[in-house]
Amino acid sequence: MKIKKAAVIIILIAAVCALLAAISFFVIANMQNTPKTAQFEAIKAKFNAALQETAETRASGVTFKSSNHLANMLKMHLPISKVCTANRMADCFGYQMLDLGNGKKYDILSVSTGRDLKMEGAGYNTDNAGILAKDGYSVLLAYDTECAKTNERNAVNNGTAVSKSDMQNCWGGIIDVNGAKKPNKLNSDVFFVNSKVAEGLTPLGGSCKLTLSNGSCFGKVASSVTYSCLSNSECTRKRKRLGLSYCNKKCDYYAGAVNYCGKKSKLPTPDELVEIAKLIYNDAPDIAISGKTYDLTYTEGSAEKYGLPEPPFILWSSDEQKQSDASYLHFGTTGTNFVTDSIDDRILNTFQVICREK
Repeated sequence: MKIKKAAVIIILIAAVCALLAAISFFVIANMQNTPKTAQFEAIKAKFNAALQETAETRASGVTFKSSNHLANMLKMHLPISKVCTANRMADCFGYQMLDLGNGKKYDILSVSTGRDLKMEGAGYNTDNAGILAKDGYSVLLAYDTECAKTNERNAVNNGTAVSKSDMQNCWGGIIDVNGAKKPNKLNSDVFFVNSKVAEGLTPLGGSCKLTLSNGSCFGKVASSVTYSCLSNSECTRKRKRLGLSYCNKKCDYYAGAVNYCGKKSKLPTPDELVEIAKLIYNDAPDIAISGKTYDLTYTEGSAEKYGLPEPPFILWSSDEQKQSDASYLHFGTTGTNFVTDSIDDRILNTFQVICREK
């Protein structure tokens, strides 16, 4: 009898232990997945304050040469354990793949400059820097080298002092509030700062403006003011990753458009551009995939509902021709022109790009 009672007690103890273990696992899992928004905002505020202090130590009109230069200068105002170069970003984050949810991942090593983060600014052309703070958080820093100059110039023109908040608009990137500690998940413990790339990453949303018959969806159009050109050296360094076959010897706007979207395959194909044209022109069943199409009718506002500008405008395609050009479709008010062979179009800054979101 005593043996049976002892066995029952042992079973009850084991059951209680199992229950406690399950509860503990559930609590820990939920703690890991709870968004740390307040912590992120506190870190961002601290980081912005340090940026402003660092900027104010510089002489009037003097900016920082690069993101890495700024990161090292920040050591005077932030407790920093390590500064990492763009190709060693994982050393500051402790991981390479960011969890986007729904089984999707984002490779932080694929982000070389602010342009890769779709930052708006002329000076986002230097390599990003990584920061590992002694407080345990990690930062991927992309700095606009022209921003501080622009702020000061605007302040002089307006007759005002440079705002204390100016530096917070001169950078963007990624903050992981607890560094290498899990879950390393977007909008849980990892957050983007001043970056439009996040618009198309979250599984719960996206930036689709138009969806085609093949299921492809595309985001908002970006002009060359947003995406900028790539120098020959920058294009050559990124060529393989971007899927480019060529790099122009001059500053390459087609390469810049591809870099903005992430890969050449994220630009619309010629067939997809034709389908986009059919969406915005009235009764346009036949639009040439090469050459001009005449006598099309356009109703004002038709393009805007798909995130497109009013004609005339030009969209790059994924069809890369050679070092000097790539194919594109010109959308006019009364017709289109699909150009597949031209000279030095890649160095023109009048073209726009629309990126595939899925």
